[in-house]
Amino acid sequence: MLIDELSPEEVIYISIKSLKEKGRRLPIHSIHRWWSRRFSATYRGILSSYLLDEKEKDIFYKSFDYPEILKCRANRKIFFEPFCGGGTGLVEAYLFGYNVFGIDVNPIATRISETILSLLSNIHKINNNTYVNTSIKILDELLYELKDFWIYNDCIVSYVFITRDKVPSWIDTYRKNNKEHYIIRCPKCSHIFETTSKKEDINCPYCGEYFKMTHKPIYKINKKNLPKATKHHRIWAVELRDPNIKWKKRVLSVETNESLYEWIGYGSEKAKDLKFEIEEEFPIWELKEGKRLKREGITKLNELYTWKQLVTFKMFAVKTKNLPKLYKFLYSLALSETAKSSSILAKWHSPIGEPVPAGAMKTYWVPEYTVETNPIAHIPNKLTPLARNSLASSIRMQIKIFNLNIQKISSKYNVVLGDSEVVEFPNNIDLAVVDPPYLDSVQSYASISLLHYGALKIYDKFANFKDKNTSWNLLEVEKKEISRNVEQYKYKITKILEKIRKNLNKNGRVVFLYNRINYEDWKIIAESFKDSKLYPTAIYWVLGESPGGLARSRLRGIFVIVLSKTPISKINIIFKEAINKFIKVAGDKINIDKKVERQAYNSMIKSISSTYKL
Repeated sequence: MLIDELSPEEVIYISIKSLKEKGRRLPIHSIHRWWSRRFSATYRGILSSYLLDEKEKDIFYKSFDYPEILKCRANRKIFFEPFCGGGTGLVEAYLFGYNVFGIDVNPIATRISETILSLLSNIHKINNNTYVNTSIKILDELLYELKDFWIYNDCIVSYVFITRDKVPSWIDTYRKNNKEHYIIRCPKCSHIFETTSKKEDINCPYCGEYFKMTHKPIYKINKKNLPKATKHHRIWAVELRDPNIKWKKRVLSVETNESLYEWIGYGSEKAKDLKFEIEEEFPIWELKEGKRLKREGITKLNELYTWKQLVTFKMFAVKTKNLPKLYKFLYSLALSETAKSSSILAKWHSPIGEPVPAGAMKTYWVPEYTVETNPIAHIPNKLTPLARNSLASSIRMQIKIFNLNIQKISSKYNVVLGDSEVVEFPNNIDLAVVDPPYLDSVQSYASISLLHYGALKIYDKFANFKDKNTSWNLLEVEKKEISRNVEQYKYKITKILEKIRKNLNKNGRVVFLYNRINYEDWKIIAESFKDSKLYPTAIYWVLGESPGGLARSRLRGIFVIVLSKTPISKINIIFKEAINKFIKVAGDKINIDKKVERQAYNSMIKSISSTYKL
């Protein structure tokens, strides 16, 4: 079985293919974010090598681009994930032709997985043009019906600048004719102007004041009479897109423009009257992330969004109420994905002229100032977005999947919302992948799902959508998540592995994805392997964490540990050749700290050797 006997060249190939996904994942894995999403190439290497033997290496390489070539071999084989997350593994296995079964305790995760698998199983029944035209019609109608919110003097509002107290002087940026244009607000006279000069001190052309050019909120604003966007936020500027000059970006001051002041104030008051409460089964501050929000005065779900965003979410859901179930699956995900930027928790970043999505750092912070992103900002009669992560953006990503050359899939799938320690596992498992949350990483995926939870609550209610996996009490979900207490963590991992082993075919394999630096962390995992009577047959180092400045971990690799029901005489371990060759091939495309990776490798080897007395 090739999965036990991969060569250094094959292991390196997995990392090289993963590197190509850096910042540009396949559309099928990009329609909704999920934190710590693995590269699809890692799964393709696992899925194909399980079906092949050592003499079929040419097919192994080809399957990375054409997974369907192995569908006859995968036919009726069962792929299982007890922590399926956003569904990367389930979707990849489904493309190969496996019957797939996944479990996750988080309803956002199961909604993502269920939607993508449902789309794949019905992709040849859906008319691409019909879905595109339906989406454009809905967004165009919403723009017209909500023109008091989002259209000013025939220009479409992309962002509304809002603050709790302070604002920066450098408020926006755009590029024209290969040159950066900076949009500046004078802290003395409040006028907004453009410049192509980036200086530490800048001069206002209106009042002559010199002041510091900074994107940090250091200037107090006279917010007493400014219109409100929420009970905590005042509106001080608006970014518009002008159809008469090729949708060029313009930023106008609410403080110095009387007409804009009156328009924005009218729209905000109208939205305030139309806003509604999202039904809650628990106080959000009892969630781990909710405690921080409460300190900032946010105690209800609807307070995560502005009044206009709330009303727009509702109107979008109502528009889709009578559409087919698959459309509702897709539109619910589109709205949920949009919420990460259409929220007061998104952080505006002036140097790029875009909001940084909320939860990008796997936690929630309430920024001093931000923007009210228009969820329906798009060019009319098109799906061209005019704001980051707008509904047009989310729907465009879905449509890319329609354009993929995906063959008809006859395999079965089942996604279950629940606790893997309790839910019944499928019988006759051929291949299981276990990719658990780490001990010292995100404390609660339920907590950081809060924005998506709120958006889906709105959608499901007003679109009258019922999903079999819907369970809308995140506090209960958080309590069921795997504990970060060492003893409880080990107990849970062991119980899940024991359940898998019991239902594992004789020649089945369990693949465990993991990497930590410390020996103590690895010892927990190694002992869980042994206690569940599973034995390592192979250990491979591959590129594991999506490279980027926001990543918390210093580790960039992950160990793919192949486990069997029966022990073997020698474990196939590939680390040194894999990391050295990959670093040489990758060059400056990614920064890998060999010392840290080696430390993790040594801890892993020591823990397995001492546990199994090797």
